[in-house]
Amino acid sequence: MENENEFGEYKEHFDEFINSLTAQKADSQKELEKERAMKQKPDKETQKLRVKVTDSEAKLADAGATGASIAKLKAKQKRKKHKTQLLKLRNKLNSMPERLKRLRESLQNSNRKSLHSTLILVRHKPI
Repeated sequence: MENENEFGEYKEHFDEFINSLTAQKADSQKELEKERAMKQKPDKETQKLRVKVTDSEAKLADAGATGASIAKLKAKQKRKKHKTQLLKLRNKLNSMPERLKRLRESLQNSNRKSLHSTLILVRHKPI
């Protein structure tokens, strides 16, 4: 009987120990879940931040591309302006011989008229 009492006592201690371990295991699992939840929160925040960084980088790349496009357009516009000015100067230069010819003709006509007027005056002038 004494053995049975001892065995009962051991069994009681053993059951208490098992219950204690089970409670500790449950507490440990709760702690583990809390830690996981706490880790997941920063991970989610990190993911959000990564998305923001990626978006910002994309916007910067777009802005850079836009800036490059604007620079190209300005350069193209400047070349076009210089080309237009060059064409105007070339046209003026090409028209110079023609203008010079007209001016010579005009001068000759003026000289003829002047000479003609002088001759008329000389003829009609009494001596």
